Amino acid sequence: MVLGIIGGIGAGKSLVVNLLQGMTCAYVIDVDQLGHALLLKDSTVYNTLVKTFGQDILDSQNNISRPKLGNIVFSDKDKLLQLNSITHPAIFKTVESLLDNPHRYTIIDAALLIEIGLINLVDKVIGVYADEAIRIDRIMKRNGFSYLEAKKRINNQKTWEDLEKVIDIVVNNNGDINNTKCQLLEIIEVLHET
Repeated sequence: MVLGIIGGIGAGKSLVVNLLQGMTCAYVIDVDQLGHALLLKDSTVYNTLVKTFGQDILDSQNNISRPKLGNIVFSDKDKLLQLNSITHPAIFKTVESLLDNPHRYTIIDAALLIEIGLINLVDKVIGVYADEAIRIDRIMKRNGFSYLEAKKRINNQKTWEDLEKVIDIVVNNNGDINNTKCQLLEIIEVLHET
């Protein structure tokens, strides 16, 4: 069974992925890591990005500088679409190839599960929820952001109402880790029956 985990920044998505992996011995596909690997020198994606965005995205060792690339694409919507049209299909293809594994559960951990189209590869979508005030507090502590920076990060993502439309199972991560574990144990029980 393939599980997609979604949730906004600071909701506790990584915690839920780690707990689920420990409880089920699931195979986890970390899409962020895959995205980083696709940018490595001389890969097809690397060559296409350099051809598309030019030498300005490279650092002194000719590696793609994510901050430099980010400065270009996050200030121009068309360039962001161009970047996504290059990286998203490559990510999708890589994730698809990793689904053929011997584990009972495979977890796709992707902030952009919907945008990349990975939602089409999952059997169930688990949404991790936390109140905005809790999320802001977590982001400020974890990333050293100000209140306004944390709020801006949240506002730049899909709202919970948007995510809710595709979620099959909700984990409320407002409480402590034991509360989250209890919810996950119940979820696993239900999943085992399907």
